[in-house]
Amino acid sequence: MDNLYNHRPKKPLHWVFIILLVTAVLGWLLNPWKPPTVQYIHPMKYVPIYIRRVFDGSARQQRTLQELRRIALSQCDEQDVLFGFDFTFDGVPCTDHIFHICNGQTVLGGVVEAITDEKIMCHEEYAGVFRTVQRNAQIRLIGTNVADFEVIETDVIGRNACIVQHAVSVLDGQW
Repeated sequence: MDNLYNHRPKKPLHWVFIILLVTAVLGWLLNPWKPPTVQYIHPMKYVPIYIRRVFDGSARQQRTLQELRRIALSQCDEQDVLFGFDFTFDGVPCTDHIFHICNGQTVLGGVVEAITDEKIMCHEEYAGVFRTVQRNAQIRLIGTNVADFEVIETDVIGRNACIVQHAVSVLDGQW
C-alpha cells in the first residue's frame, strides 16, 4: 500500500528517446535519396529562358552543379561554351546563371567588367543563329568557380573574351 500514496518522481527519459528516434527518421526521409540526373540537351533553336542569379549555397545545389560540371566536361565537342539551360535536372531545365567554358572553368553568376575601351569583332553562334558583334578586347570575369565554389576574378583577352562575353550576354537575355 505504500506505493499507492508515495509517488515516485517520473523520469521522462523514454520520451527523449522517442523524440530522437522520430527526428532521426524524419531527417532520413527528408534527405534526398540520390542526386538528380543531369542530362545535356544539344540546343536546336534559341529559346530565351528566365535565368536566376540566386545561389542558396546548399549542399544539394552544390552537388548538382558539380555534377553539371562533370557532364559538361565530356560534352565539349565543337562548342566553345555550354550554358546551364542546355542541361536538365531530372527532366527540368536548369535556370541557374551558369556556363562552362570548354577547356576552362564552369562559372556560376558570372559578371563581366571591361578593362580597356579597345574593341574586337566577335563571331558568335548559338543554336544555329550566327552573329558578328563588336565586344571589348580585354575584360575581367567575376563569378564563382563551380569546382570549389570560390569567387574568381580572371582577366580575359582576345578570343576568350569574346567567348565569355557571349556566354554572359546569352544568359542575361541580351544576345
